[in-house]
Amino acid sequence: MRLESTLKSTLIILLINILNIIVNFLTRKLFIDNIGIVFLGISSVFTNILTLLSLSELGIHSAITFQLYRPIKENKLGQVKYLVKLFDAFYKKVAVAVLALGLVILLILPVIIHDAELFTSIIRFYFLIQLSTTLASYLFASRRTLLFVYQKQYLAAVYDAIINIIFTILRIISIVIYKNFTMYLVVNGLQILSSNLFIYYKTRKHFPFLHDNSVRLEPFSVNIRKNLINTSLSSVANFIYSSTDNIVISIFIGIKSVGFLSNYKLIPYIIIEILTNIFKPVQASIGDLVHEHDSKATQIETFEMYSYIRFLFAHFVSIMCLVLMDPFIELWFGKQYLMSPIIVVLIVVDLYLFIYQGSLNDFIQTYGLFKDDRKLMIRGAIINLVTSLLLVRLVGIEGVLIGTIITQVYYWIARTSLVHSKAFSITKRKYLLRSVVFFAISIISSILLYSLISRFYQTGFLFFLFASTVSGILTVSTALVFTSKSKDFKILKQTYLPIILKSIHR
Repeated sequence: MRLESTLKSTLIILLINILNIIVNFLTRKLFIDNIGIVFLGISSVFTNILTLLSLSELGIHSAITFQLYRPIKENKLGQVKYLVKLFDAFYKKVAVAVLALGLVILLILPVIIHDAELFTSIIRFYFLIQLSTTLASYLFASRRTLLFVYQKQYLAAVYDAIINIIFTILRIISIVIYKNFTMYLVVNGLQILSSNLFIYYKTRKHFPFLHDNSVRLEPFSVNIRKNLINTSLSSVANFIYSSTDNIVISIFIGIKSVGFLSNYKLIPYIIIEILTNIFKPVQASIGDLVHEHDSKATQIETFEMYSYIRFLFAHFVSIMCLVLMDPFIELWFGKQYLMSPIIVVLIVVDLYLFIYQGSLNDFIQTYGLFKDDRKLMIRGAIINLVTSLLLVRLVGIEGVLIGTIITQVYYWIARTSLVHSKAFSITKRKYLLRSVVFFAISIISSILLYSLISRFYQTGFLFFLFASTVSGILTVSTALVFTSKSKDFKILKQTYLPIILKSIHR
C-alpha cells in the first residue's frame, strides 16, 4: 500500500508538471519578446534575494514534518492538531520578521542592481511587490504540510494546476497586451494567495479534526524549537549556497548577464521542480518506513534502491540537457541568447550532483539529523561564497558556477558520511564506489552522445526533434546496458516495475 500510494501521487504530479513545463516555456518566450531581458534579470535577482525568506527555504516545513510522522502513524489527532497550531503560530511571527528583513534589503538594492537604467524608486517598488508575494506564501502553510505527510500531496498539485491555468491566462494578458512588468508581478502574487486559500478550504473535509473542538490539543515533550532553529540556520546557509550566484553576477558583471543565464537555468530549474514533486511522496514513504521500526537492513536496502533510481534520473536528464540545451535556446529564444559551451557543461554537472544526492537529503530529513546537517550547510555556504567571489573576478560567470559545483561535491561527501555513520552505522565505502561507477557511466555516455549529435548539428525544429529522439533512446540504452547485471536493476525490474505498470493501468 505504501508503494502504490507513492506511485499514485508521483504519476499524477508528473502529468501536471509536464503541463506546467509547456506553460512556463511559453510564458518565458512571451516575456522576453514583450518585456525584455533586463526585466527578466531583475525578476531573477529578486527571486534569489527572497529565497531566504520563502516558505520552502526556512526549514520549518522539514522540522514540523519530522514531528508529524509518528502521531499520524499512531492516529493521535490531538498531537497532530497541536503541531498544526504551533506551525501556524510560528509562521505569524516569521511573517513579521520577513517583512522587517525585506524592508532592510530595500536599502541595498541599488548596490545589487546598478545597471538596469531604471530609477531606484521603481526597482524598490518592484521588490515590494515580490516581497508581498513571499509573505502570501505563508498563509495556511500547514494544510500543504498535512497533505504531504498523509501522502495526499497530489491533491495540492491538482488544485495548484487549476489555479495556474487561470492565472497563466492573466499573465499572458499582462505580458502581450499590456507589456506591463508591474501587472505581471501582481498576477504572480495573487496566484499564490488564491492557491493557498483554495487549498485551505478544499482540505477542510480531509482534516475535520482541526476544526473539531472535541479533539483536545495534546502537547508532547519533543524539542521542536531546537529543530526549528537548526533547520532555519541550515536554510540561511542554503540561501548563501543556492541563491547568491545571480546576486554576485549582477554586482560584478551586470543584470543582462543574469537574464541570459536565467534562460539556461530555467530548464534545470523546471527539471528540479518536477523531480522534487515526484520524489516528495517517496520522502513521506521513507518517513513511514523509519517510524514503523522496520529493520536497519530494510532501510539500507531501500536507500540503495532509491539512490539507484536517483542515478537513473540524473543520468537521463543531465545528458539530455547537455546535448539539447543550446539547440533549444537557439530555437526558442534566438541565437543572440546563446552562451559559452562551458557554461552548459557546468550547469549540467551541478544538475547531476543535485539530483543524485537527493537520496541523502531525504534520509537526513526523515531521521531528523537537522543539527548535523546545519553544520554542513554553514561550511558549504562559506565555501560557495568565497570561491564564487574569488573566481568571478578571474573567469567571470564560469567562476561562479565552478564555485557552486565545488560546494555540491563537498555536500555530497559530507552527507554521505553523515547518513552512513549516524543513520545506518555502516561504512560509506560501498556507496562511494557505486557512486563513482555511476558517475563514470554518465561521463562516458555524455562524451559519446555529444560527439555523435555535434556531427549533425543544424538549426531548426527538425534537428531538435531528431536530436531529442536519438538522445533519449541512447541515454536510456546506455544506463540499461551498464547496469542491467546489477542487483539494483533486477530488484527494480522484478519488484517495482509490475507495481508501476499496475498503477498506470488503474
